[in-house]
Amino acid sequence: MMHLDLHSTSLVAALVVFAAGSTFLLETVTRRDSGAGRYWAASFLTGILTVFCYLVWAFERSLWGAVAVGNGAFAAQMGLMWLGCRVFNGRLGGLPRMLTAAASLIVFAAALLDGPEGGDWAGAPALFAAIVVLASLGAVESRRGALRRAFSAIGLTLVLSVAAAFYAGRAVVFLIVGPESALFREWFDTNATSLLTAALTVVAVVSTSVLRLQSLGAPPPTLELRPADASPRDPLPRHVFDVVLRDLVSRARDVEADVAVIAFRIEDLRALSAAFGPAVTEPIESGWRSSVRRHAPLDAAVGHLDAHTIAVSLVLPDPGEGIRVAQHVQRCLLDDLLAADDVVLPTVGVGVAVSAGATARARALVEAAREAAGRSASSPDAEVALTEL
Repeated sequence: MMHLDLHSTSLVAALVVFAAGSTFLLETVTRRDSGAGRYWAASFLTGILTVFCYLVWAFERSLWGAVAVGNGAFAAQMGLMWLGCRVFNGRLGGLPRMLTAAASLIVFAAALLDGPEGGDWAGAPALFAAIVVLASLGAVESRRGALRRAFSAIGLTLVLSVAAAFYAGRAVVFLIVGPESALFREWFDTNATSLLTAALTVVAVVSTSVLRLQSLGAPPPTLELRPADASPRDPLPRHVFDVVLRDLVSRARDVEADVAVIAFRIEDLRALSAAFGPAVTEPIESGWRSSVRRHAPLDAAVGHLDAHTIAVSLVLPDPGEGIRVAQHVQRCLLDDLLAADDVVLPTVGVGVAVSAGATARARALVEAAREAAGRSASSPDAEVALTEL
């Protein structure tokens, strides 16, 4: 294997990661992405931080703390990539986020404990273990749920699988024969890792960019309109729904009332369109949002979460009311879809998140409802899924 100067390969990796990651970050900001793309953007941002820290270390050996920061950011990068996959599949929960944060802190602390004597390999065993575990979890998640049905997710699976395999091999060689061995220097040293990182970053950016477009689809025109310009028959744009929900949660907290967010997620439209043609899916695409709004309670707020998910927020007179409302709207939505001629029913996942007003948080309710809808969509009979916060 050809050996390049350490500074040269570090610069090449930094430029590639910075250029590719910045492109994805810019797209995230301009599209106002609030789903999986938000986590993937954070992953690329921590990747930029990682290569910057390693670049600082490569040029200035007295700044040994840069290795610790870079290692922690690297672990966070893999964890955030995994979390983005879970969000795409509608399965994000508190435990995965805690695991990612814990892994990053442990890796960071391990490098700090080794101190300046650790050199290039400060905290390396902890870093290698974290990368293997988090990248493996991400690779498995990329073959589940909605990602399994998305062809472009294969690139993401490849990236995470190669990263897990490479760092597993790197860890084995590091622990058995050491970083000074000919085998390690030939295949697993910093030069080889930098070049591999640059290549995998390009593939990851392409794959996640396509996946984000598939997730967002062609956004409904109302998503970018001001409330005054939007049709009164359309669900609220996401940013308006967020404001309404925060106000509802705040008022419910004052009177200690239960709050619910019900998420309705429609699946399989792309697969159905490919199999049966757009003539079959166009009535579904144009009608399901208004159907949810029409059958939701009159005092509920109905708004977009993304192009495939509509949410209903309401105050509950009793804890069981959320499930009853969700089941009623689900039945009415399916009846409306069946009323169309030559319709093929898509999968409709329905998730309910309920929280006592005293402890309710708007963002937690939205994420829990979205995750529950993902569980519902992946269940055999698409039953309403409930999460109590």
